[in-house]
Amino acid sequence: MAELGKPRPVAQGGDTVAREVRAAELRYRALLDASRDGLAELRNERVVHANPALLALLGLPRASALIGRPLLDRVVPEDRTRAAEHLHQAAVATVALLPAVALRLRTDGGAAIWVEWWARPMDHAGAPTVLVGIRDGGERLRLQRALEQAEGLASLGALAAGVAHDAANPLSYALLGLEWLAEEFAEPQPDLAGCRDRVREVLNGVQRVTEVISELQSYAETDRQDPTRVLIPHALETALSLALHRLRHQTQLDWERGRPDLATLAPEGALVRLLVDLLVQSARVFERPDPKHNRLIVRTGHGREGPWVETESQAHLRALTPALPGLLLHGVRNLGATLTTTSTPSGHHRLRLCLPPPPTPTPLPEPSPAAIPARLQVLLVDDEPLICRALALSLERSCDVKTFTSGQEALDHLATDVVYDVVLLDIMMDPPAGPELWAWLSANRPAWRDRVVFITGGAATETARQLLRGTDAHVVTKPIDLAQLRKLVRKTGARARGS
Repeated sequence: MAELGKPRPVAQGGDTVAREVRAAELRYRALLDASRDGLAELRNERVVHANPALLALLGLPRASALIGRPLLDRVVPEDRTRAAEHLHQAAVATVALLPAVALRLRTDGGAAIWVEWWARPMDHAGAPTVLVGIRDGGERLRLQRALEQAEGLASLGALAAGVAHDAANPLSYALLGLEWLAEEFAEPQPDLAGCRDRVREVLNGVQRVTEVISELQSYAETDRQDPTRVLIPHALETALSLALHRLRHQTQLDWERGRPDLATLAPEGALVRLLVDLLVQSARVFERPDPKHNRLIVRTGHGREGPWVETESQAHLRALTPALPGLLLHGVRNLGATLTTTSTPSGHHRLRLCLPPPPTPTPLPEPSPAAIPARLQVLLVDDEPLICRALALSLERSCDVKTFTSGQEALDHLATDVVYDVVLLDIMMDPPAGPELWAWLSANRPAWRDRVVFITGGAATETARQLLRGTDAHVVTKPIDLAQLRKLVRKTGARARGS
């Protein structure tokens, strides 16, 4: 009998383990439900549990409104990509907790509310799970964003004088050169050799103004860009050019150039702005401006944590340690970067910005010259007649260009039986503008979506920004780089005729 009874304690032990597991599960659920922050468990991005705080935050009467559905459906469309990227990063994260991001959720009544959103990977009940925490941002987040916007405007305003100075000089000698040319061509026998020299000077001045505008656009364009592979030396060169007028009165600047191919994954505009803010912050440690003796060293490199940019401030008298501004820290968080500060025994102050590693580049094959048709058919729509004329003249050697300065006239023309290899669309025009023409082409000429190249001097409306974020179409910014545009037209036309 004793032998027969031996298996029974094992069964009791198994029951005990099951009860303990069940009790632990109940305690875990109780902790989730007692939290004042909204919490949701996700498996395959769908909600398997939502606590009462989250239901109250979203104005939902019962959990069944969330269970089994993607939590991303509750995120406003403009913030959904950011939330999805955060969930993906959490699922593959090597750290326990990623920094929270600010985004908007839709309540059951349709209102949009600001929240702080964080995600943490976990293994619950033997299945990969992501725990999402959602805290009502409310007034604090609105005030924080207002402060960041104010700091951004102050930073941009401080750059304005230097940018104006950098643009004024080349613009001045370009205008003087044009006036000289106008007077010289009025002469019976103009000095052609002198005219050629003046034309080169005018082109040089206009190209420098173009570079200044491009640098300013790179600084201003932050939330309108998706992360791409960016060469850090190129972004740093732009940042140094923008910040130089503020630094040269305080310090001597030395850039110890490293690898020219050092890259990161980031929106280029956001990276340039962050680097400008980093440089300006590095110069704030100088107690007194002294460009003869103060020294600011900029270095780049790559370590186990990824690529980095470092500044070292060597103060002539005394180095201060001002608090890092919220705008700088916000930019660091948004790029998924880290910022560390150190001070050496000699009083040198260092800031090191560690950036995300870049993706593996996948170069696209260049079309062979033999595959490019001799004459491409190009449609150009821009409400500025001089732009239309200048671009048509610039492309006429290899293209037949049809121009329209009215979006409606272009639509009427497209409704007829016409075929174009490339469509150049200005985004900002009187309606119908680029977004409306793109929508019409998407509905009526879906095969032409790959033939569109947008031209913009800056997407000033939310509709235009959403269009640029939501399409894979190429974008050419004004002032236009003619060599870049010609190359893009050739590639686009060759692809259109090959499809």
